[in-house]
Amino acid sequence: MFGFFNELYVQRHRISTELSALPAVQFNKKEFRRQYRLNRKEWDAAIDFLRDTDINSLAPGRHDITERTFANVVEYTTAEEKPFEAHRDHIDIQFVVKGHELVEVAPLSCVGEVSIPYSEESDVVFYAGASKVDEILIGPEAFCILFPEDVHKPGLIWEKPCEIKKAIVKIPFIK
Repeated sequence: MFGFFNELYVQRHRISTELSALPAVQFNKKEFRRQYRLNRKEWDAAIDFLRDTDINSLAPGRHDITERTFANVVEYTTAEEKPFEAHRDHIDIQFVVKGHELVEVAPLSCVGEVSIPYSEESDVVFYAGASKVDEILIGPEAFCILFPEDVHKPGLIWEKPCEIKKAIVKIPFIK
């Protein structure tokens, strides 16, 4: 029953109704509800940024949205292989405006060995591998929301190498 309620909540939420893309089906809707309730100001600012900003016109780099929420605009070519990464202090909204990429996602409980230790400055740890991996296709029509429990490998080739431009919005995670 609660799964249905969480699904309905997301479908009616402004994150699904006000943006040019829809959230990918695979994300923790219960945690989204909790985080939005605890940190509404930051989520609303992030949604407003994604709705009102022409990301294609932004230069790559960091763009502050609030004092605590920001977007990293990046451009790259998708690759066959990248490392898994995870964050402790931020939630990612990976919002692609050019191209399509595959994102592999696994639970934090299913990761292999740490390949690069956690950096507090950049809030990232890299892992050598993971099991129980799901794939999410994102592009201008679908974005993904990744919580600290979601170890992820973004920027992978979908059908063929592709030029990507996206904003990775970083919202503080409330423990």
